[in-house]
Amino acid sequence: KSLYNEGLYILSTLDEDLQKIAEDALLEGLLEYDKRQGWRGRVSKIDQFDINNKWFPALKSLNLDNKSSSYYGVILSFNNDKISIGLLDGSKGSLDIEESSWVFTNKNEEQINSINFKNEILNIGDVLLFQKSSKFDSNNILYKLHQIPTVNGGIVAIDAFTGKVFALVGGYDFNNSKFNRVTQAQRQAGSAFKPFVYLAALENGMSPSSLILDSPLVIDQGPGLTEWIPKNYTGEYYGLSTLRTGLEKSRNVMTVRLANTIGIEKIVDVAKRFNIGEYPSQLATALGAGETNLLNLTAAYASFVNGGKLIKPKFIETIHDRYGNIIYSRENSECNICANEFADSNIFKQSESPAIVTSSDNAFQIAWMLNGVIKNGTGKSLSKINDYIGGKTGTTNDNKDAWFIGFSSNLVVGVYVGHDMPLSLGDKETGGKVSAPIWGSFMNKALKKYPSYPFKIPKNIEMVKIDAVSGLLPSERSKRKEFEEKFGTQFFTHMLDDWVFTTDYSKELLLNQFHTKSLKGFGIHELETATISAGAILHYLKETHHHLTKHIRKISRIDQEKYVWMDRFTIRNLELFHSTNNQAKTLIDVLDFTISPMGSRMIKRWLALPLKEKKQIEKRTDVVQYILNNPDFTSVLEKNIKQIGDLERLISKVSTSSLLSTK
Repeated sequence: KSLYNEGLYILSTLDEDLQKIAEDALLEGLLEYDKRQGWRGRVSKIDQFDINNKWFPALKSLNLDNKSSSYYGVILSFNNDKISIGLLDGSKGSLDIEESSWVFTNKNEEQINSINFKNEILNIGDVLLFQKSSKFDSNNILYKLHQIPTVNGGIVAIDAFTGKVFALVGGYDFNNSKFNRVTQAQRQAGSAFKPFVYLAALENGMSPSSLILDSPLVIDQGPGLTEWIPKNYTGEYYGLSTLRTGLEKSRNVMTVRLANTIGIEKIVDVAKRFNIGEYPSQLATALGAGETNLLNLTAAYASFVNGGKLIKPKFIETIHDRYGNIIYSRENSECNICANEFADSNIFKQSESPAIVTSSDNAFQIAWMLNGVIKNGTGKSLSKINDYIGGKTGTTNDNKDAWFIGFSSNLVVGVYVGHDMPLSLGDKETGGKVSAPIWGSFMNKALKKYPSYPFKIPKNIEMVKIDAVSGLLPSERSKRKEFEEKFGTQFFTHMLDDWVFTTDYSKELLLNQFHTKSLKGFGIHELETATISAGAILHYLKETHHHLTKHIRKISRIDQEKYVWMDRFTIRNLELFHSTNNQAKTLIDVLDFTISPMGSRMIKRWLALPLKEKKQIEKRTDVVQYILNNPDFTSVLEKNIKQIGDLERLISKVSTSSLLSTK
């Protein structure tokens, strides 16, 4: 009652310029997608008799949608190179053949003329939708063919620090549908959720340069249920890859393996903490199987820019009564310095403190990785917009939903495209192809008003160059290098990564060597010594069983209809071993599944060390011998040796049974 009767004055947070840019970007993007799906033909038909005598009354009498907001017209005649049309307001015009040529999918635009339209597309009496041509003026009454998209979508732009909603468009046409796809549509996020999976990994001790295996994976879903075999979009597998690469290239299998390694419960906790949704503890959640809306997901991305704070989107700045008194304000915090007679402009910079949902270090690392998505990954088509932007594409199963959520140093913008009743968008119609261009169109113009600057690096982060493939310090042979954060020494950083993925039993063994109960009890030098020594031990293990390599190198490919897999710690569940397009090259491919992730990584890093460093480490024989002589460690070592022996016999058996073809 107060809203309608008391003359309230409401000031919204919307920025008129950005709102107009958002409306244009969304409409243009939806129309471009719709054109790729092809011409759907006329909307109605008028008899030839009515065309010759009374086309205008006949057109007005038709039951057409949104007559007031659409240009409906009818084809009146074909005259040489001119196609005459009559419009719903009684006026006449001509068809712009050039700008209507999109209806032909198999013809060169320059070769299209009125004859093509007459013979293949249009007939006299066809009732169609039109739009004004770009050449339209008082001397050229030209219109182009138009059709209302069957797909819909939304776009929202938010201030990453205050939560103010600068622009929001909930659909193609409000007159046609009041449903808001930004706030009301609950849809699967797909790969747009992946940054939160990788955030969970960082929160549990990993770094962007940590390695995760990208190879075939089988998930047992329980009695009576079929096995789940997640696949990458390309259908290929790429071996050991850094977390940065996994996020940049949106690797599905790698993401599921990462979620399985750190525990899906931790990812579910992140989703709840960031107000994305409350999801079941299932591995499919890591691939964005849970539903959310565009507003919540976009607000969650803002945390990567603002130092780990969760903002609440705000639509109203202030509400005033008829006398000008403020009865509501977005800034509802108390003024702590108003009583100070010397208060300066800082009085206007006070704001409520949002909840801290992750550390500024982790937030920056994800923002830095998402900057890589645009520079090197699935968002590369946007790389020319600005150096200081980041984002992530998202596509769900069967291409039903297409997302792109991205940010600058101060704006976070989300785009969603999909059918209101879930339906495939079409082959290869992914987030990168459908939603990213809309996001790019908006940001190209928005950044002129709100420029983007380099992301603020937290004081605890130090940037160093690494090899983007191996995750190690770069060498002369490194093809691509990336800046990543450094903590302690680079080698020590990787040891911390490996510690997270070591079995509890192995952790206990190492901790016992230094008479401490937790990782915090280690000094940097002590932990580095212990972990490098473990690398030396595993190097010895590799040398002891080098003959196994001969069998592995025989493997050239796997029958595409067969799957063989090795469990990470035991060979009991042999189902799937290696991808169809890669050859198992070294013992490390096997060790990843038989000893532990720590074991295989240690060997790889040991072999990658320069000879001088190896000799320095080998001088620490007292530490190595101390651990080797430990009865508990020896028993574990013997168990692993037995597993490798069993594995050797098993591979030989598999090879002779033709599951694996050998050279």
